[in-house]
Amino acid sequence: GGGGGGGGGEPPDPSIDSASAVDAGQKVPKAKNSVNEFEVTLEQTDDFDCSEAHVFRAGVLSYPAKTLGALLDASTGNTIFVSEVYDGDCPVGLYNKTAPPERQLKAGDFIVESNGHRGNMTMMMQEMHLYPNLRLLVTRAMEYDINVCKQDKLGCGITYDANSGISIGVACVLSGPIQMWNDQNRSKVVLDGDGIVAVNGVRGSTGDILEVIKQSKRQRMTMARLASNTVE
Repeated sequence: GGGGGGGGGEPPDPSIDSASAVDAGQKVPKAKNSVNEFEVTLEQTDDFDCSEAHVFRAGVLSYPAKTLGALLDASTGNTIFVSEVYDGDCPVGLYNKTAPPERQLKAGDFIVESNGHRGNMTMMMQEMHLYPNLRLLVTRAMEYDINVCKQDKLGCGITYDANSGISIGVACVLSGPIQMWNDQNRSKVVLDGDGIVAVNGVRGSTGDILEVIKQSKRQRMTMARLASNTVE
């Protein structure tokens, strides 16, 4: 069947909304010494077709992967999450061929600015659609693990893209297991805007991750955050 909705603020399943914390005793890893924030310039290819770009999905503009060369998740609030990148003669593929590894666009990156627009998802995605030449500011993801024991809910409002997402965005932390984790692990708290990218080692589509959350009581969640956002 087709993917359901998932752009809005409402959790799709009551069992996914709240959880007790199990201390992992792990420190948040320091971001690597490589480049954390860098600029990506994408230029028009001959077969660029703007008319293909006007697709509306879950209330946000969604960009066809074949035109740009990347699958984008615009459900995360103020930044665009890169779900997948493609090789070939698309703008992203051509850029990655010539860019050094530390400045290549990769799955799991966050696009924080598009042609000078930041903080406004609608404006950023419009730029991705309407202008074939793009100047993007990209930030790598920093990942950290938390351990929670799910009760009836996880304790967070979530957002996700049911069609192209590979993560679940934490819109807001509510009372429940994640808040309990935060209370007991002040050096590694989950912040609004962080994303769940794996549960118990399982990565994949948003649907795959949601399924593990539903079925497992004890959960080791791998969270992603902009590497430019330092952990308190």
